[in-house]
Amino acid sequence: GDAASNLTFYLDGAHTKESMLCCSQWYHAATQTGFEANKSERWLMFNCMKERDPNILFEPLASPENMHFNRAFFVPFVSSTSHLGHTKGGNDFKWQSSLKDIWDKRTSRRQNPLPGNASVGTIGATLDAVRKYAKQNNTKQI
Repeated sequence: GDAASNLTFYLDGAHTKESMLCCSQWYHAATQTGFEANKSERWLMFNCMKERDPNILFEPLASPENMHFNRAFFVPFVSSTSHLGHTKGGNDFKWQSSLKDIWDKRTSRRQNPLPGNASVGTIGATLDAVRKYAKQNNTKQI
């Protein structure tokens, strides 16, 4: 297939403050070895249900003292692979846009925030963007 050798996915289903902290620590440890800022990028794909407080969940991921993500994508919750594709005009991304806005506010406090590093889209479109970027930037580890 189209798998890029420079693309690695780390998946976690954390959904509480405590599990997000564990997730953050696990991800940081897993990606520390071999991470070079000029040759590696960290991208986040995130979703949480409206019942959760994203400020609490973002704390371990977006605080200045923790790891830095080069890009963040906020995607809707889907429970079926038949819905991973691109939107056909009927999707409401209000909640994902809210998550993006909260993320942008938290990460703008950083010393060198990347402008426009967060976006909203379907899981399928996000995966397409990640794969395309990895293929075009095959000297970077994503």
